[in-house]
Amino acid sequence: MAVPAAWQRYEAWNRAFGSVLFTSANEGRPVYLDMDDDVLSEVAASAGSGEADAAQELALAVRDTLSLNPTGGPVFGQHLRNLRLWRRVTLRKARDDGQVPSAPPVLALLAALTLAAEEMQHDREFAGNAYYPRLFRVLQVNDRRQQARLQAVYRKDAEELWGGLNEWLSAADGRLGLPTAYALSHRYIGLPLSQALVRAADRRQFPLLFHRYGLTPGGEVPLADMEGLLDGWLGMRPCPVSKSLESLWVRGQARERIASVAAVELRSWDGGLPDGVTPDLGQPGVRAASGGVQLACWMRRFPRRSLDISFLARFRSQTVPRALTVLTAAGEPEVDVVPVPGARVQPVFTSEIDTASLVEGVLRLADPVTGLEMSRFPRRVTAFRHDDLLNAYVECERVQLGEDCLLLVKDDKGLPGAVRDVLTGVARPGFSEHAAFPGLPDGWVLFSGVQVVSVLGREPASTDLNALVPRLSAQLAFAGGTKLPGQLRKWSSLDPPEVRAVAHGASRLTVRLTPLHDAGGAPPRAWTGDGPALVARLHELRLPDGDYEVTLDDGGKSIHQAILRLRSSNTPDIAALLAVTRLAHDTGHDRLAALRALPPGSGMPACGEVRGSWAPPAPPLRSPGAGAGGEVWWNDPKPAPPPRQPPVILTAVDPGSCVVTGAHYIELPVAYGRPKGGLISGTCRQCGLVKRYPARIRWHRDDRSSGAAHGPLLQVSPAGLPQVTGGSSSWDVALDSLVHSSGGTYHVLEAVAAQVEGSPLFTDTFTRALEARGDLEVERDDGFTPVRWEMSPAWLAGLADGAFLLTGNWSLDDRQALQDLVTEAGGTLRSERDRHGLVRHAVAGVTAAALTGICEKVGTAGVVPDAGPRMVSALPPLREVEAALPRVPLPAARQFHLESSSWTPAATTAEPGAYRLDRGFTRTYVFRTTADVAAGTAAVAPVQLAKHLAAWQARRALLAYDPGGRALAVPLGADLPGLYGRAAVLFGGRLPTPDEPRRVLAYHDVPQHAADALTFLLTS
Repeated sequence: MAVPAAWQRYEAWNRAFGSVLFTSANEGRPVYLDMDDDVLSEVAASAGSGEADAAQELALAVRDTLSLNPTGGPVFGQHLRNLRLWRRVTLRKARDDGQVPSAPPVLALLAALTLAAEEMQHDREFAGNAYYPRLFRVLQVNDRRQQARLQAVYRKDAEELWGGLNEWLSAADGRLGLPTAYALSHRYIGLPLSQALVRAADRRQFPLLFHRYGLTPGGEVPLADMEGLLDGWLGMRPCPVSKSLESLWVRGQARERIASVAAVELRSWDGGLPDGVTPDLGQPGVRAASGGVQLACWMRRFPRRSLDISFLARFRSQTVPRALTVLTAAGEPEVDVVPVPGARVQPVFTSEIDTASLVEGVLRLADPVTGLEMSRFPRRVTAFRHDDLLNAYVECERVQLGEDCLLLVKDDKGLPGAVRDVLTGVARPGFSEHAAFPGLPDGWVLFSGVQVVSVLGREPASTDLNALVPRLSAQLAFAGGTKLPGQLRKWSSLDPPEVRAVAHGASRLTVRLTPLHDAGGAPPRAWTGDGPALVARLHELRLPDGDYEVTLDDGGKSIHQAILRLRSSNTPDIAALLAVTRLAHDTGHDRLAALRALPPGSGMPACGEVRGSWAPPAPPLRSPGAGAGGEVWWNDPKPAPPPRQPPVILTAVDPGSCVVTGAHYIELPVAYGRPKGGLISGTCRQCGLVKRYPARIRWHRDDRSSGAAHGPLLQVSPAGLPQVTGGSSSWDVALDSLVHSSGGTYHVLEAVAAQVEGSPLFTDTFTRALEARGDLEVERDDGFTPVRWEMSPAWLAGLADGAFLLTGNWSLDDRQALQDLVTEAGGTLRSERDRHGLVRHAVAGVTAAALTGICEKVGTAGVVPDAGPRMVSALPPLREVEAALPRVPLPAARQFHLESSSWTPAATTAEPGAYRLDRGFTRTYVFRTTADVAAGTAAVAPVQLAKHLAAWQARRALLAYDPGGRALAVPLGADLPGLYGRAAVLFGGRLPTPDEPRRVLAYHDVPQHAADALTFLLTS
């Protein structure tokens, strides 16, 4: 059937918009249907339009596809049918195939709707907020009956039409840009206005607004508060935005809609600032700064509970510094730094600067290359907000409503008691107070689990308590849960966030959760509570993957809206899946394949590689003359440890300084008439402390007659809210998150692991555990630093007891399908949780041949019979690995002492053995042979391999075997390296477990012949 000419023209425009505006150049950034003249000209050329007036040609092409006459059916009828077909067929197939779907068939229609919104800021023929008259003019609809019909039908269909654009960008996981078509106000016309009112050049300036008022990257700010912040920001001189936007704001006809655009931009802000701009532009009393420095805290649980305090720095320069000079320490030492998300750097090791002096001293840093400097002055009450980008608590000017916070409070003049009294009235129940905590400096008190949900009824008596006054009057926040990596803000459906809503002045709040098109038929939900604060817990709802609209209402009036995206292994990140690099161990060509996976190279046969739990079939490895010994021989007393390098100590602060006494001298800007902004900022002339006075919050006067002159008057009592519960992600949820992501840079894996435990030691443990089980592969550079990772294929690895372990890229749905088919075949899928909380899934009672047929039905990679023996057969002797290690010159070092399994000071390095190089706070592990000693070199090696090479040099194996318990033991910290550890794990399918009293790590269910073979490989 021939396509009508009108629809052919329309489809040409639709394809052109998809190819010109929505490309990989927008990856990770908000993308708009921008109708600038140059954009329209490019789109018109791509659509094959030869007319000079591209806007008119687009409008006519769209008009010809509308059913404007009453007898012609619904106005957008054919567009809606095309969109629903696209959603039902194209979008679903693309998700099943792991591909980016083609553009929805409504882009050109939405572009024409945006043209009318564009005209709202240019012409004066109609009122500034009159959208429909301009729409009629753009589409040349002059008949009044047609106009009324178009207006009524648009209100009915607008959200579904615009939802197609958002759904497409969400399905592409941000690869083509982040969706922005949301109406936070004016439900229907707010959609095209979200695309048209603010030009790209002005949107690039919004991070200055967010930075100035200390807003949370990726946060949610209600429109009323955003409008107040914009009012003050756009009133600065010089104005930070274009004349056209400034004029539009001054006229007052589009303020809510401009605030809507700013709120959408805040959702995708990563904390960075535009290049070449000054963050303190126009701020009274503050000179232009070259950057900023903040404290950062990590609440550690692994291997033991502790508080780590360090700093973050952001320099306004094009180059990222690799080291910073500490100007306020004796000798002005340099501290090595690494880049972290949000255009910041942090020290390589958190212990480089003495914690007490870091909290109490003045920290002045300089970039030794550019000479740029920055400073931080201490605070008697320091507030920290949870930063999702770092999974750490980062210093902030003041707390935000509903956010997870920490407070460090100087134990001086009853200050902790004053803070406690305030928190009792304004914070959610369940916060903790610690006068002693591992890592907490003496003389300080830590308040953890703080969520402020109310405000003081009067201005704080002390400037120190200003940090406890929230900046905003309302907040709708998603907090807690497991956040997934990727360009879109999304959470794991296995561990969704809480919805925390606060709106001061509200009498009855309602949070509504409405599933969108792809939410698997989940019913709408609603939570209602009296008062201005409400917490909705989603975990027990077991919501399916999909997108949900979350609306905050006060007595039926919508205050704020946000989109909650839930994903799991069942809905993989398409952008990551398409970009993932395939990794494998090339045992035929790479002599270091036992230690690292690499991308496939030329001439690499698939049959010769190890990938996950799969290894090529091979005859059993002989172990002539080698037998695994039963003696744990490495537990001699440790030699005395060498003195630790002292940390950097900052210069002490003058005891009379305002940062010690709290007597700040706040300078306020000169008042010229009524204050324009929602906040009035003042700055301490001595230490730079900024105090902001929120114009929206009215402090109550003391009621002397009622005896209320002392203590804060509170607007709200948060006692009725559920208590704060400490929580973190689990190993299982983290593994499912990795399956969702498929692969990527090592930073992605670190971001997932940090939500279980935010320490580099845990990330390393987590990574090596999943490598040992064959769940993922990791590419490492020449220094064996992780670079990239990829989930292994979904295998069923045959164990020594006849069961088959599930390893690799198993989604929840695939595992359920496997269980159903295995049960049907008379077998069982057993699940047991190990000491880490990672579930081990194994199939029993089904033959390998039957499982192969089941895997074909499920669509997984397949079955690997005898996975352990095949992996052992693929391993090289340790001498071959040692010979292939990269060599470097050797400076002073510490030697690995075999008999005590510990590092000791080395009087000389002129002997073969394993050494640890300490360069400042950086450690490198090397191994030396006799040839290395003669050449003055050493082989760089992972720490575990270096220890086993030291034993190999002594013709011993750094392991012991218990035949009765079928357990293979190695020293704690000397895990079997790389594929050697994977081979040991794949006999029993269990991760090794530590025995701290005996200082051993035990691999379970390892048969005698496998222990003998590994002993042979590690000694030959």
